[in-house]
Amino acid sequence: MTITRLLFSPDDRYLLSVSRDRSWHLFERQSEETYIKVAGVLKAHARIIWDCAWSEDGSIFVTASRDKQVKVWKNTNKDSKTWSSISTISLLNAAMAVAITHYNEYYVLAIGTEPGHIHIYMARLESPDTWESKTTLGSNEAHFASVTRLAWRPWRVKESDLPPLASCSDDHSIRVTRIALSIS
Repeated sequence: MTITRLLFSPDDRYLLSVSRDRSWHLFERQSEETYIKVAGVLKAHARIIWDCAWSEDGSIFVTASRDKQVKVWKNTNKDSKTWSSISTISLLNAAMAVAITHYNEYYVLAIGTEPGHIHIYMARLESPDTWESKTTLGSNEAHFASVTRLAWRPWRVKESDLPPLASCSDDHSIRVTRIALSIS
C-alpha cells in the first residue's frame, strides 16, 4: 500500500519506509543508487503507520501509528537484519508525527497527535527501552487539529541546549516552540 514516509538514517547507511499497510521496511545502501531490503515487519502496528524518525546517532528509530502507539525499534543483533521493538508508548489518540533528538544524556521524543497535542517523552541514551512522559502541549500551546509533521532544529547554540521544535498541522499553522525540560 501507499508509503507514508521515507527517511534516510543519519549515517546514510539505511533508508526506512513506513506505510498504510502497517509495515516498515529497512533498506541498506549497497552503492550510490542501489539499496537492498535487509529488515522489515509486516504488521508492526494494528493500524496505518503515519510517520517515523531516526535518533541522531542512528541506533534507534521510532514509528507512529493511528493505533495510538509509538514504537521504538533497535538493532538487537548488530547484523543489520534484526530490528526489534524495545518499547511501546501508548497514547489516548492516534500518533500522527514523531521527531527525536538528543539532549545531554537523553533522547527527547516529540509525538504529535490527531487532536493537535504534542507529547514530550525522555529516555536515557543507555536505556531507550524506558520512556518517561515529561510534558504535553495542549491546544493553547500546540494545535487544534492533527499535527502532520514535527522537526527538532538541528543546530544549537550550545550542545547542552534543547533545540526548538517546529510543528505543523491540519489547522494550517506552523509553530516553533522552545520547550523547557527538567531532568530528574
